[in-house]
Amino acid sequence: MNIIKYNRNFRNHIIRSLVLAAILLLVFSCRKEDFPPGGMAERGDIISERVIDSWDTSTIHTLVNALAVELPIPLQSGVTVYSITYYTLNPKGDLVPATGALFIPEVDDAMPVMSIQHGTETKKSMVSSVNPLITTGEGMVGLVTGSLGYITCIPDYLGLGGSSGLHPYLHAATLSANVVDFLVAARESLQEKSVATTGELYLTGYSEGGYVTMAAHRELQNHYPAEFPVTASVPMAGPYDLKGTIDTVLSRPGYPNPAFIAYFLLAYNQIYRWNRLGDIFKSPYETLVPQLFDGNHTSGQIADALPNTLSELIQDDFIAGYLDGSDQELMEAVKENTLLGWAPLAPVLMIHGTEDEIVPYQNMITARDDMLKNGAAHVETREIPGGSHGSSALPAFTRMLMWVDSLHQLQY
Repeated sequence: MNIIKYNRNFRNHIIRSLVLAAILLLVFSCRKEDFPPGGMAERGDIISERVIDSWDTSTIHTLVNALAVELPIPLQSGVTVYSITYYTLNPKGDLVPATGALFIPEVDDAMPVMSIQHGTETKKSMVSSVNPLITTGEGMVGLVTGSLGYITCIPDYLGLGGSSGLHPYLHAATLSANVVDFLVAARESLQEKSVATTGELYLTGYSEGGYVTMAAHRELQNHYPAEFPVTASVPMAGPYDLKGTIDTVLSRPGYPNPAFIAYFLLAYNQIYRWNRLGDIFKSPYETLVPQLFDGNHTSGQIADALPNTLSELIQDDFIAGYLDGSDQELMEAVKENTLLGWAPLAPVLMIHGTEDEIVPYQNMITARDDMLKNGAAHVETREIPGGSHGSSALPAFTRMLMWVDSLHQLQY
């Protein structure tokens, strides 16, 4: 026998045995709860589900009347709302739990699906999966769209609801993944309940929700065109041109709510592992800002604790470095998360107040022109004359409902 060949075979046998042993040790050392019943966890797998509550048509009518909102379409049914915990991806690409709310109309027929992406939220409990009636508005919209016959999904996003850590504010890849994975979880829940869908999928959201809506539309079109074909989307008052927005905000002598830019910079500092809070924020805000965005404070409380001007909050050298182009880290991150340079295949309607003091109105114009330049065939815009960021929200949602319902009627 060739002793060299024998030694090589023996060595390979030992290596294979050690690799197999390591794999078995890894598998059997994991706890049972680390995996769903079917085996290894996957994106969109449901971890748990519970009923939040049911609202009949009369109660939803009463809630709408209390807001002094006149709906363009009559309510049709009661709605049952479920809180779902599911798996999604964090900015590192790890599989982690997240939560969202699923609104199911009490209707026997097949129904369209609407995914509503909520606006900026800082307090973990102020989301629809906890209670649709304590949110900043989208939970109430979910009850309305549910009562109008739309199965409605409202993902909380990471860092809010039942998930841990800092919310990855305005990070397109993570937030679009949260939306996609909640659609997967909702589909599984609907199948288990034998709830039929028409195959229509509408996306909408206001403010940060407008940004996430556009990011999710792009993600679904690019990577899930057969699984989740988008029927139409309505992004509203979002910073789609993130670079243009940050350029505008940091070059202004004043900005009415520094909490938003603090949220953005804190999130990006963590996502991109800059470790630059002392370079970004002036004292004492380099230590105060992380404490304020711990998930226990409302945006109002945070705004009250921060100065009224960016010059008091942010280091002068940091602002100058961005504006003169020398801060490559921030420049690249902003460029990566700017939602331009693509053409939606499905119809898009953008809505924005002309006097928006938080998210510049120019975002809608820039995004529209960019989409048309790139070959989009169905892009519309609606402006709310004189509308501020706050005052435009309800009119925008009302116009969204009318437009989406007109498209839905065309399907049948």
